[in-house]
Amino acid sequence: MLRQVVQLWTYGEGNKSWFCGSFEDNYTGSKHSFQVPEGFILGCRPFIGLDGCHLKGKFPGGIIATTAIDANFGVFPVAVAICEVECKDSWGWFLQHLYEHIGLDDNRRLTFMTDRQKGVIDAIEMWWPGSSNRFCLRHIIDNLRAKHRGNQSSDMVWKAAKSSNNADFEIAMREMQETDQDAYNYMMKIPTKHWSRHAFDEHVKSDHVSNNISECFNNWIDKFRGQPTLTLLENMRRAIMKRIHKRHEDAKKWSTVISRLVMKKMIENQDDGRFVQVICADEFEYEVKDKTLITMLILVWKNVIVGLGQLVAFHASMPWLS
Repeated sequence: MLRQVVQLWTYGEGNKSWFCGSFEDNYTGSKHSFQVPEGFILGCRPFIGLDGCHLKGKFPGGIIATTAIDANFGVFPVAVAICEVECKDSWGWFLQHLYEHIGLDDNRRLTFMTDRQKGVIDAIEMWWPGSSNRFCLRHIIDNLRAKHRGNQSSDMVWKAAKSSNNADFEIAMREMQETDQDAYNYMMKIPTKHWSRHAFDEHVKSDHVSNNISECFNNWIDKFRGQPTLTLLENMRRAIMKRIHKRHEDAKKWSTVISRLVMKKMIENQDDGRFVQVICADEFEYEVKDKTLITMLILVWKNVIVGLGQLVAFHASMPWLS
């Protein structure tokens, strides 16, 4: 145990002298340094999941992490840290360093997905005051069930959360109110901009209503969580390095600068579009009539996939292919 502590101290001091010093004083833009921040800024959507999980070894503590979504809808680890406990101070320290590495060079308006952990919202507002926040719907439903035992309204909550327009949202909420007043009252206390698609910030082209990307990352590193701290950090580093390299090699095989999964979604939407009639109003505005004879106006932006509104778009161009 003492040997691990000594090694961990040496490991930490080495990282401080190498990474921190090189970044602050001597960093020249070498492609061999800080590839994860560059990968997030250049190849990921401006959407970050924040979450933590406990360690399973002999020593108490936890791992807090940020994960993003790459151009092919894959989970992209951005940063991890070991902390004593999830609290305001640990999240504040973590997000401060995250901002120093990616916030200063990223002009995009970010969206953070959280479980409303203690202190995390305050830390986000301190370092990213212009960002938007979403609350994981799975966590909201778990809290609803805990507060109102026996509650069976989860399907209606999901329906309301996945509504892409206000009309569908109002219908779902009326159904919830008629069926379960307690669930309705609970959900209405949470501002809809934090949990329902129709009210999400349109600047971020992502329709996620749950923090699945963070849960996937936690499950992915589960096999490391019982290891000594130094071993854990090194194994995570190697695993992340291998994953990023594999995706880079896969991306080089693409025939277009648009990722494969985005291309698949575009083709699916194109097929669905065969059943609607489109009448052009001007260059960017159309009237769309579907098979149920419902008409609507859709503003079509250059980076939006038509059919899911302004939320689902593709930040899909890969810089290493251009």
